[in-house]
Amino acid sequence: MSEKVKRIPWIDIGKGIGIILVIAGHTFTEGQFYVWLNSFHMPLFFLLAGILCDPYNRNIKFDVHKKLINFVVPFILFLGVQFVFWILVDHNYHAFNMGPIWFLLGIFGVEIIAVETIKITENLKFGIPVACIIYAGVHACVTELSGNWLMIRPLLIALGGVVFYMFGTMLHALIFQNKFDESVNKKKSLSLCFVALIGLLSFWTANQNGIVNIYKNTYHNYGWFYFNALTGSLFVIGVSIILWHNTLLEFFGRNTIIILGTHNQVKLVIMVALGRIFDVPVNILRNSAGGGTATIVLTLAVEVLIIYVFRIIKKHLKNTKVDSYIRFVR
Repeated sequence: MSEKVKRIPWIDIGKGIGIILVIAGHTFTEGQFYVWLNSFHMPLFFLLAGILCDPYNRNIKFDVHKKLINFVVPFILFLGVQFVFWILVDHNYHAFNMGPIWFLLGIFGVEIIAVETIKITENLKFGIPVACIIYAGVHACVTELSGNWLMIRPLLIALGGVVFYMFGTMLHALIFQNKFDESVNKKKSLSLCFVALIGLLSFWTANQNGIVNIYKNTYHNYGWFYFNALTGSLFVIGVSIILWHNTLLEFFGRNTIIILGTHNQVKLVIMVALGRIFDVPVNILRNSAGGGTATIVLTLAVEVLIIYVFRIIKKHLKNTKVDSYIRFVR
């Protein structure tokens, strides 16, 4: 979304909550809370992106140049940052991988598929719901038949992500044309009870299905996977609408790409430092309530500093060609 377009506070809050849950999901490595987080924290971002897309817009199109700048440019930048960190710090412990920034390539592919699907189905009464079911079925079939072949993994991520993106487009009219978000915010007590029930249901069913990893294409039962991802995402969206305004969460939500691209490195340094200070093995520290929470809070604190560094850089590059390529800095 362009900075010239008026931002929607609860959408930014949803992204802010989502990126905090991503950090939590990459901090803890076991437990019921960990299983629950991993069932929906990435689908949430696909769904929020879909909510901002109006499926009834006859002039909808995929702006390749804009999307390359929005998603591919930061992907390349943070891939470079991660590679340098790996060379300097981490190369003795594991092979290099792109980490969570796979999402940036994923959303790029998802938006290509989604926009073309909307165009094809615009004259069909139930076109988008049928498309969601078809994509979910194809995603499950291809995943099982491919044996999680590494070369086809980006396609599998896009096929799974487009289901949530398309579901988000279906929510667009409900939320914005019918002003559903305003109704939910006005009836806070009733809404809070309903949202809490969705959250409890999501938590229970996610733990029935087991750990999910979208990047590694681990889903267990596909029906439960989609159900848990949708209910968990709706829980966060409900909480975001009830909150309506929250300066800190909106700040994190506007800067999710920077946090996505740097939090793993920040988190690793903090965990190692805490482990040495308190003489506790990292694996034990990260999975304890106190150690895990401290890691998340400190990571977010460092991320605030990193965001302001990016803002200073952007300010010095204002009105230059480079400035137009770092739109993710807000």
